[in-house]
Amino acid sequence: MQMIPKTHFPLWILLTFFVIMGCASRGDIVQFKEDMVYLRGQVERLRDENNEIKEQLRSLSRSDATELDNVQRLRADLLSQIDALNQKSLFIDSKLEDVLNRIMMLTDEVEQQSARRFVPDSLQTENNEESVSGSSKELYDSAILDLRQSNHPLALQGFQELLRQYPESAHANSAQYLIGEIFYAKAEYDTAFREFQKVITEYPNGEKVGAALLKMGYCLLQQNNPEEAQQYLNAVIQQFPDTEEANLARAKLSGIQ
Repeated sequence: MQMIPKTHFPLWILLTFFVIMGCASRGDIVQFKEDMVYLRGQVERLRDENNEIKEQLRSLSRSDATELDNVQRLRADLLSQIDALNQKSLFIDSKLEDVLNRIMMLTDEVEQQSARRFVPDSLQTENNEESVSGSSKELYDSAILDLRQSNHPLALQGFQELLRQYPESAHANSAQYLIGEIFYAKAEYDTAFREFQKVITEYPNGEKVGAALLKMGYCLLQQNNPEEAQQYLNAVIQQFPDTEEANLARAKLSGIQ
């Protein structure tokens, strides 16, 4: 899965801004760090086990079909566990991203207030009018917060509003993908499939195309359509061969075949 890029700030800066903004306690910061360390450790452990299983697969005799099948099933199970841990890591990363975004917003506000001392009143009024409306980033951050709190209706509304107002923004690609994830979590697989498909048709050069193809295959499997699902899973492997999505697609295919 493609992960959210990490931005590294000294811990004392994070704690200072949290106290100023009132958006998290010291315990929240410690818990975020512990969660990330634990999840990343689990992912690395499972990946090491997956590599060991790969070595076992290479060494097994082709004639030992039963043992080979057992190892393949174990590998598929490990890849599923890696996927689950990556999903948890994604949500924790989104928390950290939200925190860092709030810090940057506060920094910008402080700088703007400082700059106003040297700007004529007429220009201040003009700048204030430009900053009245919400930005794409603010809508995205708000929807992510609702999603993290399992408030799916509000999150869905936020992502849809972002796409309505800012269809060409940097956040539109991820917003469209997360709309599909919301419907997938609700087991509305027909709708989820269509929303994931929009990621590919509307944002063909976006970073979520591989993940959308994978989830379209998952939707078809949930609808007992393994033949068509295999086409999408194979497309992930062919178009994005060295990604985590490709590994998950291979695991699903091994369970189908």
